[in-house]
Amino acid sequence: MQISNEDLFIQFYECMRKDATINEVYKNFGGGNIYIPSFKSLGRNAEIVAEYDKRIQDGQDKTEQQESL
Repeated sequence: MQISNEDLFIQFYECMRKDATINEVYKNFGGGNIYIPSFKSLGRNAEIVAEYDKRIQDGQDKTEQQESL
């Protein structure tokens, strides 16, 4: 199994959310570069699709959707 930058960031984020001590952070992530993936590369497309699906469910015309994007 290959570990991605996103996997490492999620692990780091979860560590921070659990109120990790500074020593725990040093132990688990010390010496490494923490890369924060961009929203554009991870979340933007999912957000656009969700908005599109909502508009379809609400009955909005497809041409109106394209004009607002």
